[in-house]
Amino acid sequence: MRAQFASEPIVFWMSKAKSVVSQTYTNFSDGGKYCEIIDGFHVITASQLNPALISDSSTPLIIMATTGLFNNKDQSAGMLNIYKRDEDLFGKQSPWERLIERSDNGKRRPLLIVYDEGHNLSEQQTELLGELEPDAYLLASATLKLPDNFNKTVIQHIKLWVDDASDDVENFSELNAVNEGGQPDFKRFITTAVASDKVVDAQLVKKAIHFDGSTAPMEKCLDDLTARLDLLQEEINSRNLGFKPKAIYVCKTNIADDGEKDDH
Repeated sequence: MRAQFASEPIVFWMSKAKSVVSQTYTNFSDGGKYCEIIDGFHVITASQLNPALISDSSTPLIIMATTGLFNNKDQSAGMLNIYKRDEDLFGKQSPWERLIERSDNGKRRPLLIVYDEGHNLSEQQTELLGELEPDAYLLASATLKLPDNFNKTVIQHIKLWVDDASDDVENFSELNAVNEGGQPDFKRFITTAVASDKVVDAQLVKKAIHFDGSTAPMEKCLDDLTARLDLLQEEINSRNLGFKPKAIYVCKTNIADDGEKDDH
């Protein structure tokens, strides 16, 4: 898609969970697991956004954020920084308004919205993201269910276009976007299915999960966890099983259910 644009795009990459955003930011950063697949992109968090990055159409940009960054319908009365006008940095506009404009010498930069765990896309989010007038949406999910508003404002237009271009069977076939009868199928046109074996090979599906509960201090829990992980890895290597175990430490934080910090 990047190669089809006249200027370098802005990718607004988001997910509902902070942990997903944090992990992906690490993987996309220099030396990260997936840094090679985003060659040339400048990767930032939303807090690092500034007008120069938005208007620099010579450098592709990835902005990473949780959906909580913008998910407030009453923008003017809300507390979200993305809607606040910062005259020191953004002049008389808010960061959100600059993203809508995203102008470089009078030309609007392409914008792609990537939504990881896209089954969390809501009606309100659809409406707000629509204000940005993106060039494309990429929604990733194993259990995707689209809001009615998204179906009406995005999907329906694609369906009508596929219907109008249905005579071009050859090109649709090259895209694997035809049904069993060899006719263009808009659902296959808008969907890229990933084979289950590839998901498993990438270790994105856990074959077995073992839970342990503990009331011990964090340091003791982590010591025990890493020791157990090392032991498992040694056993796997000795048997040539060819997979990699993972350990996850889950604990309470100072973030309350309402999203506010509680340091007391």
